[in-house]
Amino acid sequence: IHDVHNAGSGNFHITYRSESTSSEELIHNVHNAGSGQFHIKYSTSSANTHRRLVNDVRNAGSGPINITYRNCGSRNICGKVANDVYIAGSGSVYISTSSTNNCGELINNVQDQGSGQIYLKYGIGC
Repeated sequence: IHDVHNAGSGNFHITYRSESTSSEELIHNVHNAGSGQFHIKYSTSSANTHRRLVNDVRNAGSGPINITYRNCGSRNICGKVANDVYIAGSGSVYISTSSTNNCGELINNVQDQGSGQIYLKYGIGC
């Protein structure tokens, strides 16, 4: 999924379920400029993740961006849950993962120039 933009007040939901190993970016260029919310959820029970789940997340609006990675198996996250996270507005970015197996950084390259914040919940339940 590439180039997802929300400039209004509506909510945007992306749910991705896969049982295969991912070695590519799944979602690229998520931009929120309005008051609407993004809900991005990736669920798996038997897949390893080797690249970025979400790349280039930009929140210049007031609505939150929620990214959830649920891996209820014993697989690894060897890539990043979120890469290149930019906050320029009052909206925050929430990232949560259920996986306790990782072999690298979960979040990379965070820039916060607005009043919004970034939150990480690690080891949430399945």
